[in-house]
Amino acid sequence: DIQSEESRDIPLVLSLPSVETASTCNLLKVNVEYFDTLTNSVACYDVLLDVPRVVELSKEQMRRDVDIDAHINRVQTCAVLKEAKLLGEQNKCEEGRAMIDAQIKKIKESVSAELPLCGRLVQDLEGAKEAMKTYAQFTSEGSHRISNWSASHSRQRAAPQSYDTEMFSGFTYCNAARFDMQSMYWVLKIGRASCRERV
Repeated sequence: DIQSEESRDIPLVLSLPSVETASTCNLLKVNVEYFDTLTNSVACYDVLLDVPRVVELSKEQMRRDVDIDAHINRVQTCAVLKEAKLLGEQNKCEEGRAMIDAQIKKIKESVSAELPLCGRLVQDLEGAKEAMKTYAQFTSEGSHRISNWSASHSRQRAAPQSYDTEMFSGFTYCNAARFDMQSMYWVLKIGRASCRERV
């Protein structure tokens, strides 16, 4: 379910044997079949991934790709949040917090640390760690917040904790339509609160 302006990234781990001569390898073929709501019809899209094979990699080829690294951080963060939530449910909040701390350290030391996505991952991990300070805090609201963050990052779909977080944190999965809808909701909410205060 991809809406206008949204995207999905699916990191793959592929292993190739070494080669003795340079060549081009047809590594991957992806076929996507989808229902296009604009044309009201089923459409297909194919893409081929050709990889140049070399006998020895250059320094540039050995450099870790920043964007791919960021999405590896995203996938790993989702796994950490799920595992931390399970630990919280077993009243092992300290173990969960230690696991979250290790992931925060890993992201901050990664080549993609400066990207907005990684900044948001760290922010949400810090929030999850705060939500696991005590078992009581975890069961009252922390568990739900951690599930929200995990689902949002795994699906790359906006699941805002608040208007401020989604709009001004530097990174979001929201498209323009969702921004407009959220801003209207929060303007109405603030307006109602102001009316109540005046009354």
